[in-house]
Amino acid sequence: MAAKKQAKRKNPAVDEEYEAAVQASEEFHGTPATEEFRIVTKIFEHGVLADCGELIKIEVIPIHGGPVIDIKDFGKHGARLARSPKGYPVQLFIEGGDQSVNLEDFEIYSPHELEVLGKLKYIVYYTVKHHLGRDGGEANYRHELNDAQKTIPTKARNRPTVIYDTINKLLSLAGGEYEILPEGIDN
Repeated sequence: MAAKKQAKRKNPAVDEEYEAAVQASEEFHGTPATEEFRIVTKIFEHGVLADCGELIKIEVIPIHGGPVIDIKDFGKHGARLARSPKGYPVQLFIEGGDQSVNLEDFEIYSPHELEVLGKLKYIVYYTVKHHLGRDGGEANYRHELNDAQKTIPTKARNRPTVIYDTINKLLSLAGGEYEILPEGIDN
């Protein structure tokens, strides 16, 4: 075990984070840290996802209110819209590319590692849907999620939540009432 600790100490980033954790613990408890806990948490991650297409943009209703915010033209930055494989709970994923967000647009000035940006209003992606005949084809597909004018007011609260990982600069979606059908995203 000592050899593993020593090997980790050779990485300046790990050493810096370790020392910062010791300092934070001491500040929180008001006494020097005397114990080290190693906790291993198993986390499931999909090995593969089903591709939906090239992510063009998302529009978010900010958690703090205000006007809807467009999050960049993802198409220029290589992000993809993906979904969970069949047999798993329905989930949309944003994968790859530049997903960085200006947090000040969302009135977030002292960010945590994970921040809730707001509720997803629209998602636009580019793909080809051959199976839809004249209703499909090559296009940008735009899906509005739970428009309050088209659904009962309580469903408007059930839009997917947009979460931002400020360390890794990654977006994710959580919850919401939607299905992923062959025709597209439906709610």
